[in-house]
Amino acid sequence: MRYAIISDIHGNLEGLNTVMEHAESNG
Repeated sequence: MRYAIISDIHGNLEGLNTVMEHAESNG
């Protein structure tokens, strides 16, 4: 159960990084 939550957070962090990259490239 705990591992699933950690992997979920990791996925959310990757999604945020992608959003930030798009925001920067759109400048």
